Amino acid sequence: MTAPLYRKTDAGRTEVRERRAGLDSRSRSLLILCNGQLDEAALEDQLRGPVTGLLQDLVARGLLEPAPTAAKPAVRPSIAAPPPRPALTAAPIATLLRMTAPLRQRVAPKSATATPAAVATPMTAGGVPEALPDIVRRGWQLLEPLFGPGTAERMAPIHRAGSAADLRQALDELRDTLAIYRGRKSAAELVRRIELG
Repeated sequence: MTAPLYRKTDAGRTEVRERRAGLDSRSRSLLILCNGQLDEAALEDQLRGPVTGLLQDLVARGLLEPAPTAAKPAVRPSIAAPPPRPALTAAPIATLLRMTAPLRQRVAPKSATATPAAVATPMTAGGVPEALPDIVRRGWQLLEPLFGPGTAERMAPIHRAGSAADLRQALDELRDTLAIYRGRKSAAELVRRIELG
């Protein structure tokens, strides 16, 4: 057999509003909690102590009554897990690449005094490193969980890279920024993953 559930009578609701019966704070708290859904164990848990005597007193005063048996005890609401984050798709990256393509095409190739790393990087006809779309995609995938909406600001220098030297400088600046948040070693590894996959 289940323990009875209690709910406020009309006099109990009036007492909650007007405070005329001179209840002590524990009895008043119990009166407020009795909603016809909490059993005695749940009420004891809420008030951190026995409530049987207090319940009997409130019933004797006409402030509480047994609730109909059809009511079920309330289950304590648990904290729901946050909704899953949508997966990062190629659509935003493709849109960004499409939007920045005219800028990358207008940039003229740098002079022949490029660094050895820049010379080794395969270039498109417009002087843009061929790996730039892959670097941009990996950058968004790896930085978005860290910076959220601030990812666009962190990725802007990479988007603007018009040559291998510009890309190298943008990646070095990104590494220095990441070092502030993640430490030098972790930042260097993250930039290496962005650059090389």
